Amino acid sequence: MLRTIQKELTQLSKMQQMLKQTSIREVFDKFRVWQNKKPLYSAAMNRLTPEKLHQAIQLLTAIEVQVKTQYELSPWPYLQQLTLNLSSADNSLSLQP
Repeated sequence: MLRTIQKELTQLSKMQQMLKQTSIREVFDKFRVWQNKKPLYSAAMNRLTPEKLHQAIQLLTAIEVQVKTQYELSPWPYLQQLTLNLSSADNSLSLQP
């Protein structure tokens, strides 16, 4: 699951970079975004700044390290925090259960 989230966040970051040079239609075509997913990607790109995406990827990396080294801790509170951080307009991301 962490890899899937990482892939999506990385793709959003690349899409934002490409959007600086081309139209949203071309971005969606290049990344083969399905028609029914376009509103979701558009909303995410509008809501998430490049800095916030970078912070989210860093937080996801910290979660992955925690999952692989601290077996007694559950990753779910951290994933919930990541989800809340990505869905809010607030630009601060932190690893807090």
